[in-house]
Amino acid sequence: MMNTFRQALRLTRIELSVSKKHSLTLLFMAGVYTFFFYLSMPPYLEEHFFILDVLLMIYLCTISFAIKPKNFQYQKIDDNLFGSPYFSMLNQLPIKRSVLITSRFILPFISIIAGITLLLAGTYILSPELR
Repeated sequence: MMNTFRQALRLTRIELSVSKKHSLTLLFMAGVYTFFFYLSMPPYLEEHFFILDVLLMIYLCTISFAIKPKNFQYQKIDDNLFGSPYFSMLNQLPIKRSVLITSRFILPFISIIAGITLLLAGTYILSPELR
């Protein structure tokens, strides 16, 4: 089990090293959403305005897909087959399927944790209502 997780982390590190320039997209998205959170924080705390919840859900849904390079995103391969070219290549290598599947779960988890950390830290720093 632990060996599977270590191998999956290695595959994840490879994909993260290739997509370093797409981390700027993460910073940009976190900055834009932080600005909108900053604007909507006083009405949310006073009147429980729901737009903050909607923005957070949209942010969570889009962050893991927005920072992936095109070769790592899911694309149409055949008429009824969608998949990632990178994942298809990894399937042809002698790597255990459990390692591949674990690496597919780790990568979005890392991007979501990094994005939420940036968003909430930026919102806390900019919003005097939260401090």
